[in-house]
Amino acid sequence: MTETLPPRPQRKPKAAPPPAEIGQSPAFEASQHAWEHWLNSLTELSREIVQFTQHRLQEDTEAWMRFAACRSPDEAFACQQRFTEAAMKEYFDEATRLSQLIVGMASWNVTAASPGSGPSAQA
Repeated sequence: MTETLPPRPQRKPKAAPPPAEIGQSPAFEASQHAWEHWLNSLTELSREIVQFTQHRLQEDTEAWMRFAACRSPDEAFACQQRFTEAAMKEYFDEATRLSQLIVGMASWNVTAASPGSGPSAQA
């Protein structure tokens, strides 16, 4: 004899909690603010690198033109020495600027991540 079982009641899925309005969550706001700052900082860093590269290419081109105009080995040596000194100073200055930008990015991230800070604390 085969006994039939009554159909199993189907489980109703649990109702999802009501979604919070996008942008009202403190975590979402902090995350959005951090992303905006990060993108702005990267844009500034990229702009600095592009401007420096353009400047150095221009300087390098002009240096080659001055070097080609030299008429003696002494003149060529002096031209090369001036170019090297100026380039080294500019590279050092640029490294300093890039370091300052990166430290600024990192220090903002540390400050923003510390308890009691961030966009909701600044309001």
